[in-house]
Amino acid sequence: MGCKNVYNFVQMIIIVQLQLVAISFIFMTFSFLLLGYKNALILGIVCSILDILPIVGPALLFIPMIIVEFLEHHTISAIGLIITYILNVFIRQIMEVKLLKTKLKLSPIVIIFNLYLGYVLFGWFGVIIAPVIYLFALELLTNDNKFVKGAVG
Repeated sequence: MGCKNVYNFVQMIIIVQLQLVAISFIFMTFSFLLLGYKNALILGIVCSILDILPIVGPALLFIPMIIVEFLEHHTISAIGLIITYILNVFIRQIMEVKLLKTKLKLSPIVIIFNLYLGYVLFGWFGVIIAPVIYLFALELLTNDNKFVKGAVG
């Protein structure tokens, strides 16, 4: 029963990440359309795929775009890109905590702490794996687990 719960938790984390990518795609595509980019759909797709990578994600695309816009003296577009990037980061952080809380029934403080601790210990990969490790440990140490009761051994 314990492994099945951990599997369900991992499945929920993957579903949450896919939902975050979809939210990012919609927000980014809409933002690029508002900023007047003709290839807004392609940029939205690329940004949402990059959004899977914590920390660096869309910055890999935004930083060069912002630099090019400033060098070409398109200050308004560059500022629009900066605002879009900052809003995307905030939206993603808020939605990640909210979705994980809803799907996994965990306290937002626990989720934020796990994401932070995962990043500190394992880098960007830790943001993905820390909730899995936490949920596995939680499952291992609670309920009717045979390891805790000493029945295995």
